[in-house]
Amino acid sequence: MQYDLTFTDTQEIMDYINSKTFENPESKRINEKKFCPFTWEEAVNFFVNGWPTSKKIKIQAENLEKSFEIPHGYKYNTTGEILDVGTFLTGKPECWLEPEMVDNRKLYKIVINSSYSCNVHQQNIINRGIAIVSLIDLLQDEGHIVELEIVETVKNIMDKNEFSIRFILGTSPLDIDKLSFMIANPAFLRRIIFAICETYFNTRTCYSYGSPTDAKIDEPNVIYFPCLYGSDYKFETIESAKNEVERILLTIKKEV
Repeated sequence: MQYDLTFTDTQEIMDYINSKTFENPESKRINEKKFCPFTWEEAVNFFVNGWPTSKKIKIQAENLEKSFEIPHGYKYNTTGEILDVGTFLTGKPECWLEPEMVDNRKLYKIVINSSYSCNVHQQNIINRGIAIVSLIDLLQDEGHIVELEIVETVKNIMDKNEFSIRFILGTSPLDIDKLSFMIANPAFLRRIIFAICETYFNTRTCYSYGSPTDAKIDEPNVIYFPCLYGSDYKFETIESAKNEVERILLTIKKEV
């Protein structure tokens, strides 16, 4: 897919946003809290320095990981490294988990669409962020390499039928505070990305800022998180978020 804009680091994005100045831009306007509870100054601080709430997201993500029945890359045996207490209490001798000896390490590319409709609740956004952090941790704990990208794709914005931004985060160890802001805080879309759009279209407001639409991923074996709509209930609760991660992991396992 061809993107209108591509960024590779935080400073590059801030330099782009600051390259133009508008009077009373929409991205900096105070909105009702249910739309975006954070000011422009808070959004920039979180984007540059990290979102402190990410520590809570990390804890919830770790709890989510622990809820899965068996770590991928392990198998049951009569001896091993980890005792599965539940299986042990059933009396089954194969109650230990040991690492698979076959090297199944792979490169997994995860693409997250940061677009969502205006009626998507903040908790759904946070729950999806928790699910993504959990998935990344689970894959990395197995020794896999995770390559991460965030995309923003909308249709019918200003004079363009479709507009897209690509944020390449790469495979290096990820700053969880910054990552959590980008994937789990509404201010990333409704402050930072809105400001990018205003700079691109050279205007103080893009009005509706487009309608969310899915990116056309033309690469094979990509784990893709589509844009969110108000009618999408996959991330309405932590339990439903866990189910989505479990579904993804089962799909990955079948492909091995």
